[in-house]
Amino acid sequence: MRKFFLLLLFLYMALPLALAEDYEPGIHLIRPASVEQSYSLPEYLSKEDLVFVVCIDTDSLVKPSLICLDNNNFKDIKPEKWSNSNNCYIVGTNLDDFGCTNMRIQVEYTKDGEPFRIYKELKRNKFSKVLDKILNSQYNDGGWRTTIDTAYGLLALSQYKKIFSEETENAIDWLKLKRNEENKCWPNSICNLPFTSEILFTLKESGFDDARRAVNDARNWIEIRQNFYEPGDLWTLNAYSLSDNTFFVLAALNRQVFQQGFNVTKGDVKTFSFNVHMNDIVYLASPDIFKAVIKDADNRVFLDYTGNNLSQTIYGACWSKNLRGEPCDAKTSAFSSMLNLHPENIREAHRWMFSIINLSDKVGAYYGSDNSILDTALFLMSFQNNSFKEDYDSYMTRYGDYSIDERFKGQILAKDAGDDEAHEMDEDYVRALGYGMAP
Repeated sequence: MRKFFLLLLFLYMALPLALAEDYEPGIHLIRPASVEQSYSLPEYLSKEDLVFVVCIDTDSLVKPSLICLDNNNFKDIKPEKWSNSNNCYIVGTNLDDFGCTNMRIQVEYTKDGEPFRIYKELKRNKFSKVLDKILNSQYNDGGWRTTIDTAYGLLALSQYKKIFSEETENAIDWLKLKRNEENKCWPNSICNLPFTSEILFTLKESGFDDARRAVNDARNWIEIRQNFYEPGDLWTLNAYSLSDNTFFVLAALNRQVFQQGFNVTKGDVKTFSFNVHMNDIVYLASPDIFKAVIKDADNRVFLDYTGNNLSQTIYGACWSKNLRGEPCDAKTSAFSSMLNLHPENIREAHRWMFSIINLSDKVGAYYGSDNSILDTALFLMSFQNNSFKEDYDSYMTRYGDYSIDERFKGQILAKDAGDDEAHEMDEDYVRALGYGMAP
């Protein structure tokens, strides 16, 4: 309540008295400057302060009331004289303690000895009860039940940050405490890529950018775990012996054989260099257990393998569920592609996302392997980002019309995946075929 009276005093002192001359007789709602104008008058949030100016055309005292149209309850509100010259009063109350949806402001006064009343109807925002449910579920320590719940709680409050600034800041502080101390990601036990990417996406949609330490740290953690590389980069395959001497049957990239029938002694390393492309497969085989390490152009470890039969696909610029270099995860990649990463990282991620578009006679085109509505929706959200409108337009041009022959779509996918022998689609040709005309 003290906070409300301070707000009322501020408005009373800050609003120039000269402005009272601009008001016609009647009730005029005032939106406090601390409240975001993201919803239209006369809807108010239950936690919001109701402030209005009432002006009358006679020299008389006024008696304002707030009446609940749902149950006829009412509360009288004390007015403060604002302008002597124009008989204007400033009136305010807190809606937090007035459990009502549909309300009416009523102001009574007398003129020439006769009673008069003026009215203005308003209502609590229709989302108030939902917001109340979310707020009542927030724990005293600032968080909701889990870190994911807390991220979505912040998303729900993000349209009303200035109203719920304290709740928002407490939730952000709680999320910081629940990070993994070493890597600054979520959860605090063992970092999880799907978990962290979804939390970061939700925080970004809530308007918390990289200026927040918690967001920036986790974003950096996500970025270095992308299977990112420039097509054609020079990578290395390193073979190690775990015994005194190890015989290797084969080292190869796709159908290109590096070497057959060679030995590596303990303490030595056999290195093969190769130019990497999406969906390349690296092979290394031996009758014995060995160690193999694949490193990228920046000498970062892409894969650390122990076994006797390495067959590793070089996936596109995606994100896996666990470690870099493991099979791609469609949902994690979609969430991560919408973060504030380097444009080239997102561009290459989109290239990979294009490559896993699936085509079906029954459901059309979808993203991922299991026809997930959520995954496909996230895919579209990623490409609708204004920064990558060109990529989105390309997707809609190529896959938006399901009537195109699937064989032509297959050629597009193959070319996107790096097949130099695949062809671009001639749209005029396909359109002519669709109408049964000679191309």
